Amino acid sequence: MTRRPFLLAVLLTGLLLSCGSGTSGKSDPGLLDAGPGFDADAADSAGDGTGDGTLKELPGQDGTGDGLAPDGVQPGDGVGPDGSYPDGYVDVPLDAGYQCEGEGGFMCPCTESADCVSGMCVAYGNGKVCSQTCSEDCPAGWVCAQDPTALPDIRMICQPRFQYLCMPCAQDSDCTRGGSGDFCVNYGEQGSFCGTACEENGDCPGAYNCADSQVPGGTADQCVRNSGLCSCAKWMAGNSPATACTISNGFGTCEGFRRCNEDGLGACDARTPAPEACNGEDDNCDTAIDPEGSEGCTPYFHDTDQDTFGAGPSVCLCKAPDWNWSANDNDCDDQNKFISPNGKEICNNLDDDCNTMIDDTSGAGCIQLYQDADLDGHGNGLVSACVCAASPGWSALSDDCDDAAPTVYPGAPETCDQIDSNCDGSLNDEGAAGCRPWFMDNDKDGFGLNEAFRCLCESSDPFTTLKPGDCDDTSADIKPTAVERCDGVDNNCNKALDDGPALTECPAISNGLSGCIGRCAVVACNKDFYDLDLVFENGCECDDSAGDVPMQSCDQYPTDLGDLSDSGTVKVGTGKLLPAGDTDWYKVRAVDDVNTGDCNSFHFKVRFTNNHGGALAFALWKNDCNSLLAPELVVFDDYVDFFSPVYLEGEVGGECGCAAVGQNTSPSRHRCADHSAQYFIKVFRKDGFPVSCGSYELTVSNGPVG
Repeated sequence: MTRRPFLLAVLLTGLLLSCGSGTSGKSDPGLLDAGPGFDADAADSAGDGTGDGTLKELPGQDGTGDGLAPDGVQPGDGVGPDGSYPDGYVDVPLDAGYQCEGEGGFMCPCTESADCVSGMCVAYGNGKVCSQTCSEDCPAGWVCAQDPTALPDIRMICQPRFQYLCMPCAQDSDCTRGGSGDFCVNYGEQGSFCGTACEENGDCPGAYNCADSQVPGGTADQCVRNSGLCSCAKWMAGNSPATACTISNGFGTCEGFRRCNEDGLGACDARTPAPEACNGEDDNCDTAIDPEGSEGCTPYFHDTDQDTFGAGPSVCLCKAPDWNWSANDNDCDDQNKFISPNGKEICNNLDDDCNTMIDDTSGAGCIQLYQDADLDGHGNGLVSACVCAASPGWSALSDDCDDAAPTVYPGAPETCDQIDSNCDGSLNDEGAAGCRPWFMDNDKDGFGLNEAFRCLCESSDPFTTLKPGDCDDTSADIKPTAVERCDGVDNNCNKALDDGPALTECPAISNGLSGCIGRCAVVACNKDFYDLDLVFENGCECDDSAGDVPMQSCDQYPTDLGDLSDSGTVKVGTGKLLPAGDTDWYKVRAVDDVNTGDCNSFHFKVRFTNNHGGALAFALWKNDCNSLLAPELVVFDDYVDFFSPVYLEGEVGGECGCAAVGQNTSPSRHRCADHSAQYFIKVFRKDGFPVSCGSYELTVSNGPVG
């Protein structure tokens, strides 16, 4: 169906021509040189000196009346003398006499609606001009169409009829201006470009014809290029209009886009069709990626039994199919998944591993046999074969260590013959026929423990002696042939300690008797001698022959030191505290003589004048053995040879001087009394001190002594 939209822009050309300026050959800077027969003023119809207007032939200029310029170029085709499309040139066939009539008027340049008297600034060429409202008709080159900027209000304004002509498009809406009847025309491989509604060739600019054109939904008469590609006007580059395009060759057709840019109409960006290759791309644009037979493909063979090995014809693919295909044809039976080069050979009369041999020696289920050359029932582990049936001279055992000797095999009886008869890795095993008992001799003294032996063909450390009887295998000095010593050890292993020679081994000692009691020791000391250091070599080294009275106590056998006059008498007691726990006892009577002077000289004192190492102390009783004065002392004083004017509670104020008999006391003299008393003294060793052979000296005095 032919779509022929109603053309609103048919104008009375003669009427418009009568309104022209008639100025021939007028030149203005910035205008396209029209050449003879064209009105240059009309070329600057926008009034901005850019030459954006349409050239119009002036009647009678070349005498032909054909409406063409002298160079044959149709007015309004936008082509210069050199065949180029100058920037800013727009194919708009305007009436040559219709120009901007004043600032803000129709066709006057503007940048926004406020610049126009009509309040309507529309795109025109590479710039903008003021428009005007309309009901049906507009000047030539303009069309009365709805103003899309006024929606939802309805307003009809004059819009440039050819502003979008030959612009790349994708759909009709890219070309229409409020239902003008302009469509997106298909130019074939080059793409689709905007047409303009027409009824005859005269309705179209130069280089365009009015032709029945293929448009979406059918056909319609549209202004289309006579030849060559459409050229993008400079203003289109900012909007980047685009159209689908194709590139075709013998390999196929690929789709892409081409766009307007600063350099004009760009090239089609579709890929160039190429032979399909294994690259994951649709090389020939037929929607199939890496189809069968693509360059670089791999032959795959049908794998019926799905054992990863194929057979039969192949198909060449870029990647393996999902299943039932293999990259090799090595299967020798593609109907049995257990038969393949990876199959395991079994004893079944089939070639399971595709090696061309049936039931060969590696087959599963075969019997592993070993060569038995000496026929002793045990085979050589180094010579074997796995066969489906047994044969003579072969054994299932692989443990023979000498397949040339029938008496040598695991479990054979071992003898002392330097042969490993039972194949256990050792010669002449323990217990072999002809063995002897070898005893353990760790101390290498030639004798072993009775209970530690092995029956061997020869010695084997530590079983190195044939002699038993050792009783201590850690000491070479202890053995049956050793001499018994006095050391508490059974040296000769006769189960007796320190017998025989050991009894006479110990030498004599001084002041005592020696003997063997596990070692040479002091058995007894002579009377009054003691072994205090327990050193055998010096015997009983402590001599107490001076003799203390034995069995002393406070009331039996104390040493009596006699009476001590207070004139300065001194008595000395000496002795040794032997043995351990020994004590010495003394008794002494301190006498308070008749005083012949002014002072009572009674002063009883006990002290050690030799106490070796401070080891000794004494205890003191007064008058009897029940009145203990002090349990542990080294010095004691009992005296009245002093004077204290003040009596202290429980103390005597001293008797130096003292009142005469029958006289009263005075502030400087006290009553004198008789202080004579019996004292008992026990000398003992303090706890924690060892027994010593040293003597002590205990000094007892009464009266003024130094």
